[in-house]
Amino acid sequence: MKKKIIVLGVSKSVAEIDWILPVLFELKKDYKIFTLFQRRDAYNTLKKDKILFKLWNEISDGYKIEDSIDKVKRFLDQKFFFNKTINYFFGFNIKNYFKKNKINFSEIAVFFSEFGTYSPFISYIKKENVRPKIIHFPTSAFIFAKPRLNEKVNYSLGGDNLILCNDSDVDSWSKRIATEKIKVVGVPKYDLAWLNKLIPIIKKNKKPIILIAYSSRFKFEKEKNEKQLNEIMQVLSEFINFKIIFKIHPRRNDPYYLKILKKYKNVDFEISKENLLTLASKCDIFLHDRDSSVLLEGLIFKKPSIEYWEAVKLINRDIGVDIFKLNVRANNSDELKKLIKLAEDSPSHEIWINQKNNFLLNCKKFKESATIHCVKVIQELLKEKNNTKK
Repeated sequence: MKKKIIVLGVSKSVAEIDWILPVLFELKKDYKIFTLFQRRDAYNTLKKDKILFKLWNEISDGYKIEDSIDKVKRFLDQKFFFNKTINYFFGFNIKNYFKKNKINFSEIAVFFSEFGTYSPFISYIKKENVRPKIIHFPTSAFIFAKPRLNEKVNYSLGGDNLILCNDSDVDSWSKRIATEKIKVVGVPKYDLAWLNKLIPIIKKNKKPIILIAYSSRFKFEKEKNEKQLNEIMQVLSEFINFKIIFKIHPRRNDPYYLKILKKYKNVDFEISKENLLTLASKCDIFLHDRDSSVLLEGLIFKKPSIEYWEAVKLINRDIGVDIFKLNVRANNSDELKKLIKLAEDSPSHEIWINQKNNFLLNCKKFKESATIHCVKVIQELLKEKNNTKK
């Protein structure tokens, strides 16, 4: 029997592949997998992550990186012709688009689209009477707080369904898509079977490692961000027995941070392009910023994880990691120094034990395999008769 096709739409970042890849590995048994990159940067970042790129290659049946001609043609169509029935020269036809990439539109079973980025293909897919199921998915394991009363959202999701990591996320996302269309599946990339694919046999480190997940935001509030990074480096310079590894956010990566780091010649540091989960498995202490889900990458490996202070206050309320008491916060450089010292001297201190236990309590699991559960959910959704024009 001829395999149907799954199209993965990647808008901005390798993180979109990171979350969904374990699920695609399972679906590969029954489907062909095609990846549609809207930006070359997303593909290039994937290529730099050698482990993830190798795993993606194993399941890939083809891919396309959008070029400027495709984007201009679609822009003109959306601006002038989208709701017209006449077939203009500049009109964008979704069936022809896929046909040029050797894909029969009628054979596409699922179009995956990340839940926080815009996909221009969704509106075109929905115009067709017979079409694939459109399923939105997360980029990360970020835990969303319950929305404020009367809180407004600036966009809605146009797909048929949304899969999420945790029950606590539903309230936040039900403002963007109907609750009955939401399914909670856990975090597939945290399954032990998947971690074993990502994590090579680890040799004992010559030096203990402090891993810092860093977002370089120097385009905004440059002086405040410079002050924060200098203060962090001044603390780290006191831990001379440690190797410092920086993992830079794939999109928040203004290169100005390098000028600051180069001043600290007495600090043994490196900038790594390795997969974050791989790095987290090897480190001894994990530092992370506030506006991120990367904390959970440390906790899945039971590492003492410390949230350093914000250079610029972006969040004025408690978020999921606060509510579930997952984060151990350093509000300034003095607190950061004390917490690193505590993690070094007492990795089994109750503060880290409580952090780990709170994570285990609140990270949704389905008989230890979120991946299998997610695949079952997707298969059930595909059984639903949802191929009529909306």
